[in-house]
Amino acid sequence: MEFLKDLTNRFSSFHHLTRVVSCLSVTCERDSQEMEFLKDLTNRFSSFHHLTRVVAWIQRFHHNSKPCKNDRQILPVLQPSEVSKAKKTLIRLAQQSSFAGVFSLIRQGKTLPKGHSLRHHLFDINDEGLLTVTSRVRKKTDTSQPLQLILLSSKSRLTNLLLRTLHKTYGHPVISALSSILGNTYFIPGLRNLLKGISRSCANCQKAYSQTLSHQMGLLPAITDGSYLTPGHSLIGCPL
Repeated sequence: MEFLKDLTNRFSSFHHLTRVVSCLSVTCERDSQEMEFLKDLTNRFSSFHHLTRVVAWIQRFHHNSKPCKNDRQILPVLQPSEVSKAKKTLIRLAQQSSFAGVFSLIRQGKTLPKGHSLRHHLFDINDEGLLTVTSRVRKKTDTSQPLQLILLSSKSRLTNLLLRTLHKTYGHPVISALSSILGNTYFIPGLRNLLKGISRSCANCQKAYSQTLSHQMGLLPAITDGSYLTPGHSLIGCPL
């Protein structure tokens, strides 16, 4: 309930809060005004984990406010299914905002125009309304079934929050390791460049992977005659 309390404290207008709730509960067909609410909501949080839990509380509130009282959620903690649903809702909204044209062409059965950066990929919309990309990698359990990767935009604020959260969750791994982990679930164009930027801005990564600088020594004077050396300097080999 702390997340719900925190959410209500972030909005000074009840109309704005109810509009955010309605934006997160509608179906895939959304207009530009609802996308502005998504943009405003993601800009209010710096943690994908926190954002997902807040959306889960909003969806529970919207679900419990319906006239039907038989399946209301009254548990004091969120269930994994609710958190997963909130995560998919955020991803679906972000996809509708970033790839609105791709959604429209797929529903019409058309292909992407020439010159499009994603033209050579196979797209599909799964049962949950998420835009997926057919991967060349096969599933380990079934060699005949390719992986369906969730498409995310590299310019989306939600993608940045997700990558930063996973970067901390997996213990600040190297770029190749985190890229391999993400490659089993998501398809993000320019993923390595995004991970490089996150690693450069991470203080822990800079401390762990930084290289110690070796200072170049200055040139010592050429010694041709040791007559001017004092007894103490003879141990060093040159005058101070």
